[in-house]
Amino acid sequence: MDYKGTENNDREVAVITERKRLRAFMAADLYDTRQRLELTQAQMAELLDIDVRSYAYLEHGEYMCSAHTLLLYLLRCREDAAGFLQRAGEVMGTPQAVEAK
Repeated sequence: MDYKGTENNDREVAVITERKRLRAFMAADLYDTRQRLELTQAQMAELLDIDVRSYAYLEHGEYMCSAHTLLLYLLRCREDAAGFLQRAGEVMGTPQAVEAK
């Protein structure tokens, strides 16, 4: 990473900020979903096939989950995976994808 204020540095900062926003979004969504399902952190960790400490890190926004964990979350915990992905895209500032014809 270039720390001299160059264009590359601006892009790196934007990526870091995007990741922080995404981690915060995911942490809040995990917590809200766990509360809605009335599960403990241990139960949620079991559903996601991760240990309790790893789940706590996710819920506190310290880490981002793996693709495997994300898929388990969408399949086992979320009723509206498409809505979740749309909101995640909005958090990331990603333009809407063109629908396949």
